[in-house]
Amino acid sequence: MMKKLITLITILSYILSHSQLELYNEGGSGLTFYVGQNHTVQAEGDVTNAAGATIEFENGGTPDFRLKGNFVNSTTGTYTLGTEKVRFNGSSLQTADFGGDDVYGIYTDNSSNIQIDRNVTVTGDLEFGTGDIISTTSSHITIETTGTVTGADDDSHNFGPIAKNFNSTSEFTFPIGDGTSYRASSFTPDEATAVTMRSMYYGSKFPLNWRYNSPIYKISQLEYWDMYRTSGTTDGTVKLTWDANSDVGDYLDLVVGYYAPWWITAGGNGHTGNNTAGTVSSNASWSIYDTYFTLATTTSDNPLPIELLSFNATQVGEFVELNWETAAEINSDYFSLMIYTDVKNFEEIAQLKAAGFSNDVLEYIKNDYSPSEGLNYYKLVNYDLDGTFQESEIQMVYFSGNQAEKLSLSIYPNPISSEASFDFFAKEEGQYKLNIYEITGKIVYSSNIMAPEGNNTFTLNMDTYTTGKYIVQIISPSQEIITTSIKKK
Repeated sequence: MMKKLITLITILSYILSHSQLELYNEGGSGLTFYVGQNHTVQAEGDVTNAAGATIEFENGGTPDFRLKGNFVNSTTGTYTLGTEKVRFNGSSLQTADFGGDDVYGIYTDNSSNIQIDRNVTVTGDLEFGTGDIISTTSSHITIETTGTVTGADDDSHNFGPIAKNFNSTSEFTFPIGDGTSYRASSFTPDEATAVTMRSMYYGSKFPLNWRYNSPIYKISQLEYWDMYRTSGTTDGTVKLTWDANSDVGDYLDLVVGYYAPWWITAGGNGHTGNNTAGTVSSNASWSIYDTYFTLATTTSDNPLPIELLSFNATQVGEFVELNWETAAEINSDYFSLMIYTDVKNFEEIAQLKAAGFSNDVLEYIKNDYSPSEGLNYYKLVNYDLDGTFQESEIQMVYFSGNQAEKLSLSIYPNPISSEASFDFFAKEEGQYKLNIYEITGKIVYSSNIMAPEGNNTFTLNMDTYTTGKYIVQIISPSQEIITTSIKKK
């Protein structure tokens, strides 16, 4: 029988190494696809172990099974692990389905990545070489208590969730990232009892509530992790990482924040590294999991700032419209609009109240009704409640005053939570009519406004308005009409 197996593997090794044929191991044939000790098999195409079929690896040495195509092990096929290394070395995206069976070793050698199509447990070594492993909550790798991970970095890591089985108090580092940056998290159990943890990294701002409790001063808007205890009850310590893109100002002030369902500190211990790369750990015996974690700071030394999506300056008739959008605001106080025309000194031309706390995209608009002829330079400064500030990039606009005057209307912030500010340019002095309609066409507000020629600003309390979209209309004394829309949160 052993001779038959060796002969079979020799033939298959030659065929698979010298052709583009797919291997389909059909059940009921009585043959076992066998890779022996220190043998290397290179499959140039897809490999399928069908229902009732068997694929077996020697338990000794390093049976090396290399795949350039996809791998499928039927749920009723038999995958008998040994000490094999399954190396994915294709040139396009490869998929891997081990049929629910365990595998000893996986090696990534494909810059186009490997996608896990069914949950699989690695009992030996998960080795990252080139390319990422793509996973989901329902299709991911679990590292067994005997398993190890090596080689993860920016160029090769797990993009998606990955789990680890524990039965000791040894720390495990989850080899996770967002497909571009390797941003590991770690867990150290308090007790040598069985527990399974799963973690994933998100290289974006947290999509839910950004409110937090003292002593947290700010929360990162750039990234977060999840950490789920999928089985067991053991508590432990969570460790997070940062890099040069995390915008850290003083790493010693960082703490681990957790979501519950607002942000609370889990403690900040064992800081390592510097402001461009390092780690921070939570308190020991941390017991709250099945939630999200992120970097937080207890002082103003770490920016973790407002997220400005855009800032634009555009000539509209006889004025310059300045508009900007924020993706999130934390402790924001107000915006200051600055202008300079001599490339020497800035001067403030307007202030607008900021939202304070917001997790929505907000739009702000303010008009400059006195721009200079020619080039005008603008910048936006956002001040926090503690007096710290950040500046936008400078926006330049060429203003030409030889344009006809135009009725204009700006409303901010948008969406509106309570009070709305109306900023409109009146072409002529007189009585203007303001109408607000529901999207169905029903008028919900109407008022006459006496306005002088030029810039006019007033506010309207919209606390009692229901959530939804509204149409705002202003009619001039000469019956010129301007219309825009707003959203009420």
